[in-house]
Amino acid sequence: MKKALTFLLLSVCFRGYADLRYIHLEKVNPTGQYNKEINFLSDNVQYYDHWSPDWTYTVKKDSLIQELTRCYKLFAQVQAKTDNVETDLLVGEIARFLYNLSVEEYYEKAESFYQKAIQLDKKDYRGYWFLANHYTYADVQDKSVFFFQRAQELLQPGAPADFWAEYAYAMLLSNMISHCRMALDTAKKISGGSDYISQLEKLLQLRWKSIDVDSSYQKEDLWTGDFTGRKLDLFSRALGLKLRIDSSWGLQVMEYSKHQTAVILKPSMATSNKGKKIGFTIALLMKVAAPDETLDAYMSQFKFEGGRRTADPLPTPWKNTLSYSIRSEKTYPDWGGGHFHVIGIERDAPAYPGLLLEYPQKTPAGQAGKVNYYMPAAQRTRFQGKIFYILLLDTCEDIHETSYAVFRKLIQEQLVIE
Repeated sequence: MKKALTFLLLSVCFRGYADLRYIHLEKVNPTGQYNKEINFLSDNVQYYDHWSPDWTYTVKKDSLIQELTRCYKLFAQVQAKTDNVETDLLVGEIARFLYNLSVEEYYEKAESFYQKAIQLDKKDYRGYWFLANHYTYADVQDKSVFFFQRAQELLQPGAPADFWAEYAYAMLLSNMISHCRMALDTAKKISGGSDYISQLEKLLQLRWKSIDVDSSYQKEDLWTGDFTGRKLDLFSRALGLKLRIDSSWGLQVMEYSKHQTAVILKPSMATSNKGKKIGFTIALLMKVAAPDETLDAYMSQFKFEGGRRTADPLPTPWKNTLSYSIRSEKTYPDWGGGHFHVIGIERDAPAYPGLLLEYPQKTPAGQAGKVNYYMPAAQRTRFQGKIFYILLLDTCEDIHETSYAVFRKLIQEQLVIE
């Protein structure tokens, strides 16, 4: 069972939007026999549509819990007789209200009724939205992000700005600041703006740190790493890429200087057909290009003695790429000669840099039973303009097949470049 949210991550308590306004209550109460209960839920929603660390209202909390419990039991009976999406959403909301009042047993009940609504109509985005909102305020950010993005996929024209504002808040809590920026822009286009959106925008500005293409940066300034099992995720918003490698690989990350940087990978050694262990490297070189620079000119500097350059048909996920291989008998002559592969990629800054790279981040564990304040560190923005990326496989003929398979998998499955 989840506990009530104990982190006020932004030092501000925001209220949830996914509420009674988006439930067709006339389908739950067609004859008007439940007007009293519906009016109670609507008239008092400002007290329980969010969790408060301290109760400062004149209305007694216990009296709200008592009446909400009665409403929950009543509409749960209605739901059992005439199960439909609207009733499931309503009962889920009432359970969420009780959970917001720290009646923790209703966490799973709210979750259950939202899931029932989804099962009844898997194309109705509201069930995913309400469930995502529930997870947001319960500090289950990975599930919150998943269900918000699932709801986004199902949105129809005319979706409310409230959805996007709530989406933005969830992304801010998950430290997915590019998603937050996109959602806030969408909400403003629909509604023209609101105080809620303005507050979120002010908080979002605190998450950005500017970057200067002409400055030098240490690797810690541009990269973050996260171990997942035996995999290591490297993330650089400034350089517009994300890379997953095995944690047993050798790794060298260079500083950024004179518009360039590099990551050198040393995968596990391969065994040749002669039974010899031979190492190989994969280099990822990055250059923030000047407006008049071309990718072809940048790639022309990568030459190998006695090398013969031929086109390489290796498929890549990116447009604007150049790809070729080079074989050189003078390089690594004891291992069948050198066999190199070079791929050049040119990418302009997308509308929302970081959108393809972000993933939900958990909040740190705080002291149990107390309100813990937490503000994530600001992140560098992406370098402006176009960036050149060079992927270079440095291997030999005796282990070419094995090393090329590792290179191909890295490009097609383990590397994201915006």
